[in-house]
Amino acid sequence: MAVGVVAVAVAGYRPAIDYAGDPRAAAIRAFANGDSRYLAIEGLSFSIEDEPIDPFRDLRRVRVASDAQREYVARYNETMWAIVRAQARGRAIQRPRPLPRSLFALELVLVIAPFVLIQYLRYRLGAYRRDGRAWTTDFWSPTRYLMRGTYTDEGQALLRGLWTVIALTVPWVLLIVLGVFGAAGPLE
Repeated sequence: MAVGVVAVAVAGYRPAIDYAGDPRAAAIRAFANGDSRYLAIEGLSFSIEDEPIDPFRDLRRVRVASDAQREYVARYNETMWAIVRAQARGRAIQRPRPLPRSLFALELVLVIAPFVLIQYLRYRLGAYRRDGRAWTTDFWSPTRYLMRGTYTDEGQALLRGLWTVIALTVPWVLLIVLGVFGAAGPLE
């Protein structure tokens, strides 16, 4: 449960925009981080030069704040437009679809799940230790808690399950990060 709460909190975090800062530097930083979307103030229409705009793919919506915000957004968009045009070099601009924050939270939970399962299996195996010591005794010694001789015969099935989860952890994480969510763009 705690992992899920932390994942939702991380996914929901949206850093505030410093409207007193340099919009050109912010646009360059965003583009360098893979986000080439324009800023659009909620409730206002948006268009830029002759570029067709997909509101979901090409815009990042911000709430109305002040007149300084409008100037910041205009300069940010000018800089982003110049960068995107230079990068595209006459080709059509293809932006990746933004990753919804709820899907990002699910991705975090799926990546962390095997590690939580490993700790749970280690906890359950603690009841089958031959020496009767606590399950946390060998916390930093992986070779000790993975050995068959450490547990009674009744715990061998759990030990095989632990081996399986450990063996599948790296492929699982790679599948989730690169395979399932690999084509996603910046956070929505």
